[in-house]
Order: sequence, then C-alpha cells, then structure tokens
Amino acid sequence: MNLIKDPKHADNINAKSTMYPTAITCLKEGGFHAENTSTIYGICTEATKDVWIYPMDKTFSKVSARVGTVFTMPGGFDTTCKGEFTIFVIERLGYRGLFGLSQVENRGRLAYIDGCSDTLIFPPARCGDPCLNTLHFPPGINQTQHLHPDIRVGVVLDGGGIAYKNDVWNEPLVKGAMFILEESEIHSFKTDKTGMTVVAYHPTTDTGPTDQSHPMINRTYIDHGKQ
Repeated sequence: MNLIKDPKHADNINAKSTMYPTAITCLKEGGFHAENTSTIYGICTEATKDVWIYPMDKTFSKVSARVGTVFTMPGGFDTTCKGEFTIFVIERLGYRGLFGLSQVENRGRLAYIDGCSDTLIFPPARCGDPCLNTLHFPPGINQTQHLHPDIRVGVVLDGGGIAYKNDVWNEPLVKGAMFILEESEIHSFKTDKTGMTVVAYHPTTDTGPTDQSHPMINRTYIDHGKQ
C-alpha cells in the first residue's frame, strides 16, 4: 500500500507504469493541467469557501465545489477560491471520459462486503471503462481479507480506520489521507467507533453498458413487442 497520511500541496502517488496509467495529486492552490487524452476525477475534501472550477475544455461549464463534491472531466482545470481548499485529483491517462458533477451522500446505495455499502457515483460509459465510488464503513467493521485484480486509488473523506494485511503491514487511515493499493494486493479495512467514508477510483470494470445491452436498446421493442 502506498499511503500519504497528511498530503501537502502537489504531493503525488504515481501509478502510471501500471496497466491502466493513473496518478493521484493533492491540490491546495491553483489548477491542474492535463492533456485532453486524460480524464480527471476530482474529490473536494476541504473548502472554507466555495471553489470555482474552470475546465480547460471550454465545452464544459464552470462548476462550484464544496466539501464532498466530486467531479469528472476530460483534460485539466483552473480554480478560484477566496478561502482554503483541498482537491484530490485522480488522473487516468489515455482515456477520455464524460463530464460529471455529484455530491457524496451519507450512506451507500449498494451492498458491499461485511456490512459495508457503496455508491457508484460515476459509472462506466461503456463496460470496461473506469468508475468512481464512495465506500461507507460503519463503526466496528473488520473486513475479510481480499484483493482486486487492478490498482485501487482512495481518499479518506471522513472518519478514519485502519488498512492492513494479516501479519504483514498495518496502516492508520485518517481524514484527508490518500493511497494506492497495488494490483492483487491483499488487504482489509477496519473501523472503530467513528466509521469511515472513502472515495475510491477503479481503473476498469467488468459490468456496464455495451452495444448489445444498455437501457435504451433493452427497452426498445420492434413491432410493438410481438413475437
């Protein structure tokens, strides 16, 4: 696990040499410039005033961010803010995603392992594309040891807990920490009385719409549904 517990401005964890080139950067001032061939996933964890985000691609409108705001856009962006802010920028190279804006909710809409829950905030536009999720860990959770076939990038939005691999490593997670789990790295999360919310990026998916199966085509009936 590659973890920065208290990241400063411009601190970075680089996973660009993986199968799905990705990096996460902590931003506390200015903007983040990226090529149009990159897609940015942003998570605002701190804002004493609203942060205005101006996409480099002028096709997209400016948006306002506050604590818990998440967004996605191709290319980079500039910011203005009259107060202090922290935005974590996850850059996926070689992928042009959709523009999106959302706000993290207090609980997940889907079940996850060992009593946790999650919400798929930004789903894949096509099966196999990246996605962004929020993971909600209630108090007193101790997950089963597990792994993922590709990297996972995470930001602790609220609360705290511990990430660990049995008898190998143990890392405390605190609000504002950022981390990357390597491919197939065995791990678990556990919480105490506070619980924890993590925004998690997955570089690929095995579910999602395809040309043969998606909501528009699946709800289209030729000849009025006659057999």
